[in-house]
Amino acid sequence: MRKICFDTSFYRGEQFCSRVMSEVETCKKLWLSALDVIVDVVSSVI
Repeated sequence: MRKICFDTSFYRGEQFCSRVMSEVETCKKLWLSALDVIVDVVSSVI
């Protein structure tokens, strides 16, 4: 069986992957660390 990256069978999983990938692309354009931005967002929510 072939491994498929970012495969999910749930709509919410697809939304999550789409949003994270969009965030990563935005951070690349702005020369920011995607990991730092995601950690800051999660930290502020918790």
